[in-house]
Amino acid sequence: MKKTLFLLLISTSFILIGCNNDKNNLNSQTSTIIQTNNSNTNNKLSSFLISPDTVYPTQFISSTNSLIFPNWDDNNKISIINDPIPQSIITSKDIVKFFNYSTHTLTIQGDIIYFADASNNNSLSSINIIDGTYKKLNSHNVSNLLLTGNNLLYINKTDGKLYSYDTIDKTSKIIINNVVGKYLLNGNYILYENKSDFSKLYKTNLEGTEDGQVTTFSVNSFATYNNYIVAINSNDNNNLYKIDPETLRATRIALINGENLKTFKNTLYFINLDKSNYLYSLDINDSNNQVSLSPIINQGINEYYPSKKGFFVQIRSNVNNTYIFKPN
Repeated sequence: MKKTLFLLLISTSFILIGCNNDKNNLNSQTSTIIQTNNSNTNNKLSSFLISPDTVYPTQFISSTNSLIFPNWDDNNKISIINDPIPQSIITSKDIVKFFNYSTHTLTIQGDIIYFADASNNNSLSSINIIDGTYKKLNSHNVSNLLLTGNNLLYINKTDGKLYSYDTIDKTSKIIINNVVGKYLLNGNYILYENKSDFSKLYKTNLEGTEDGQVTTFSVNSFATYNNYIVAINSNDNNNLYKIDPETLRATRIALINGENLKTFKNTLYFINLDKSNYLYSLDINDSNNQVSLSPIINQGINEYYPSKKGFFVQIRSNVNNTYIFKPN
């Protein structure tokens, strides 16, 4: 699964490193495989299948002909740029429309943008993209907003629990009673970092009725890949583990010291802490658990958001502008 991603920049020294030029094979690091049996008598988790569709909360929402996002260069105001998006960097001059509301998380359903209103204690709010009609929906302190069907998922920072908001009947309910850190949606299941249990990985369905433990170790990030789960083990120097969703057996497959693991179009990405927070891609050979790493960006980054319009990146040396690179 080799990919070459080209970073297209105009006014910066942001440099792309070709995947084929520096491919690191980790076979020597994984010759001794460590397996961890995660099963325990208190684990209520039943086996489940991994879906090909994984969704993360994001700050960048791709609409049909536009991109909607909080503009880091303008106090995180909700902003819109039209296609084609800039080739290298987003600046305020690219904005074709903005709303005078700041946010750190948002999503869209039809003509309605749902977001956490930063000026109103991050309350769940909506704005009509056509006429600008604003509504406050509830008083929860919202973060990590995600849309699935007619429901919004989000973390209420007041109690740390994961909630669902029905956009049809305008009601909220708790999905996860534990304190939630990072989470993702895979098909009809939610994988989440359970901060009530030392940041171990847990899983539940969208009704919250199949809550159970997935790992016995703490995770700093995790993703789905092919038919299994991959996670970065915080208890083992941020190394990479592979988890069978049926048996819950965990296997260490690479020494990477990474964070912010994500999957996009069946490719894994992470921030490499041993390489000055550069962005790397990661390829796993399922037949022998051999892992190969490829550097993508040779500049330290804080965060990245994959999307079909490109990857939107915040680099450490310039947190006010959004940098863009696109898959080949």
